[in-house]
Parts: sequence; structure tokens; C-alpha cells
Amino acid sequence: MELAEDTAHDPPAPAGRVRPGRPFWHALGNTLVASVVNFTVWFAVTFWVYLETHSVFATGLIAGIYLTLTAVSGIWFGSLVDHNRKRTVMIASSTVSLVLYALGLVVYLGAGPEAFRDPASPTLWLLVLLVMSAVIVGNIRTIAMTTVVTLLVPAAARDRANGLVGTASGVSFLVTSVISGLLVGLAGMLAVLLVAIVATAAAIVHLFALRIPEDRVAHADGAPSRIDLRGTFALVAAVPGLLALIVFTTINNFIGGVFMALMDPYGLSLVSVEVWGLLWGVLSTGMILGGLVISRRGLGRNPLRTMLLANVVIWVVCTLFTVQPWIVLMAVG
Repeated sequence: MELAEDTAHDPPAPAGRVRPGRPFWHALGNTLVASVVNFTVWFAVTFWVYLETHSVFATGLIAGIYLTLTAVSGIWFGSLVDHNRKRTVMIASSTVSLVLYALGLVVYLGAGPEAFRDPASPTLWLLVLLVMSAVIVGNIRTIAMTTVVTLLVPAAARDRANGLVGTASGVSFLVTSVISGLLVGLAGMLAVLLVAIVATAAAIVHLFALRIPEDRVAHADGAPSRIDLRGTFALVAAVPGLLALIVFTTINNFIGGVFMALMDPYGLSLVSVEVWGLLWGVLSTGMILGGLVISRRGLGRNPLRTMLLANVVIWVVCTLFTVQPWIVLMAVG
């Protein structure tokens, strides 16, 4: 039975305010589950590899794999979403992730514990590549969700809907860090892979019951229904401020790459993996609060200026919070 776009039973919106309908909430919840699964695997494999190998190089390489695959696949994934029906690409994304997680489980079960303690082990990196590829394919879901907001939410409520998407990301980050830390600390990667397989399968089943109204697939300037870089660049150029936002995000991603390589070894050298996961669960409430504020107030008349000022503050903090190896100082920073 499909979850059709039925707003007749939704509570009436207050005067002057438009709210997202029921299909949006179903899509958001489904994406939240997928994000929690993928982020949990990503965090868990990073924690697990460091605990098994005690190699900062290994965790840095995992961060490099993530950023490289994201950069290489980003344009293609965006074009893929642009030229296909959104529910179809969301189902395909989760299905590929499910297959890769299953293959990762086979590799994990087929190798002995010693195979994962050597940072140069081919078996270790085969498992890492399988599960990280599953996580990267999950990025399609995130890209598609931004388009789903446009399809399901009236223009007057889209900034608030996008704020809710940000809040969902914060919730997924909170749940992810706690789950991954506890799973790795108490049960290792076997439990992580089993949870990923079961939850991803459940998300796929739910997607088949979700109907996203999309009469036709829209393209930039009537571009043909195919994947091409020229059409993607035309689409980017047609949106005011989008190119600047991409450049801005690229800088932040570079800084984020440094953090991904160093933060987990740094934190795990100070506290246990369970405490490390719980700590990030607490800290991620800041992302949730930020998303809620944006969902109610938007980003103002000049969103790029607002984001730049916020990041200036973040960059200053980032230069100071590791002057001493102290977990409290790190948490405050």
C-alpha cells in the first residue's frame, strides 16, 4: 500500500505559515534511517581500524578514501539524481549499499582476527573499501532528499523544511556516534555489519511504499535524459550563488578531511571508544539546535554571508582547542 500524498488528515497550518506534508515526513524519516546506518558504519570502521591497528596512517587513509570517493562521485551522483526519478535512485542507492554491506560481512566472517590487525593487510583494506563504498553510495540519498524537498514542500516552507533536514542530520550524527562507539566497544564489527544489513533492508521496503509525485524528470535547459558533465555544470551555473557555495563547501571539506584523519586517533588516545562515541552524541546536539533555528528563522537575506561569519568563528576555535591534550578542552572546542 503506497503512502500517497494525502494531506487531508494533516493538522491545519497556522495562518501565514505553510508546513511540510505527510509524504515529506516519511521521506525524511527514511533518509534519517539510511543516514544513521551509513554514518554508523563509517564511524565504526574508523574506530575499529584504529583500535585493531593503532595506526594513525590507517585512519587517515580511510578519511582519504571517503573524501576522494566523494569528490570523484559527487558530480556523477548529482547528475544521476537530476536525470532520474528520485524514489528510483533512492531505492537503487540503498540496494547497492545493502549488497556491499553483505559482501563486507562475507569478507569479515571469512578472515581470522589476525588479518585485521596489520595495517598493511589486503583483507583489511578489502573490507574497508567495501563498506566505505556502501557509505559513499548512500550519498545519493542525501542529494536526492534536497530535490525531494522541492517536490513535496511548497516554496514558502522550503527553507524550514531544509532546516528540518539539517536537524535530521544532527540527530543521525548523535545516534550514529553513540551506536558506533557502543557497538565497536561491546561487539566489534560483526554487530555493526549485521545492524547495517537489517536496517538498510527495512529502509528499502519502506521506500517501495512511498510515493513521490514526479510527473516527469526535469533537466537543465531541456538537456537529454543522460548523465553528462556539461548538463550538470549548466545546472550549477543557472542557480545564483550555487558556484560560490560549492567553492565554500570545498574549503570546509578540506578542513574536514584533516579532522577526519586526526580526531579519532586523538580522542581514542585519551578515552575509551564507548566514551568517545557518547561524547560526540552529546556534542552533536549543537547541530540539532542549529537546524531547529534555521527551520524557524531561515538564514536571513544573505545566506552565504551568514555561513561565512559562522565559519570564521569555527575556524578560530579550531586553531585553539588542541593546544593541550585534554578531553575537556577538546569537547568545549
